[in-house]
Amino acid sequence: MSASALPPAMVGLRDLTLGVLRPDDWTGIAQALRHHSRRPARLLEALGVS
Repeated sequence: MSASALPPAMVGLRDLTLGVLRPDDWTGIAQALRHHSRRPARLLEALGVS
């Protein structure tokens, strides 16, 4: 991936992350990641995978 394509890719990942976390009322990525890192299966539950 070229250096010029990196910023749009990061914006896309950020938007995807917020899109996944927003239905559970998370507005901050860092806070939500800290919360989900304590029990990783919780993120899969939020996605409806498990």
